[in-house]
Amino acid sequence: MRKGIAVDNLNHASLNDLIIKLNNSVKNSLATMIIDYEGLIIYSTVPETENMSLLAVFVREIVSRILSMIDLFGANKINTVVIRVDKYAFHIFPLEKIIGVVIARRS
Repeated sequence: MRKGIAVDNLNHASLNDLIIKLNNSVKNSLATMIIDYEGLIIYSTVPETENMSLLAVFVREIVSRILSMIDLFGANKINTVVIRVDKYAFHIFPLEKIIGVVIARRS
């Protein structure tokens, strides 16, 4: 769990709180989405498109691959993963039962 948000009983208000906290933690954020560990989009600040669904599955795969190998480094959890592509950055926040993703424009 991260920043005191309970993920057991997610409702619209707690999702909005999480979205606000994620947006505030990343400068120049353009979009934020919450996905589950199956890669399904639970909540998004932008309309769901095929590209967003592909991104959700991509993020799920990244997180599961990293989780499967972090014990090699003596770690037991991931705090944040940032992928930078050209003028954009994808900030990935693996939480207890969900994954927060913030897409931001790099300055």
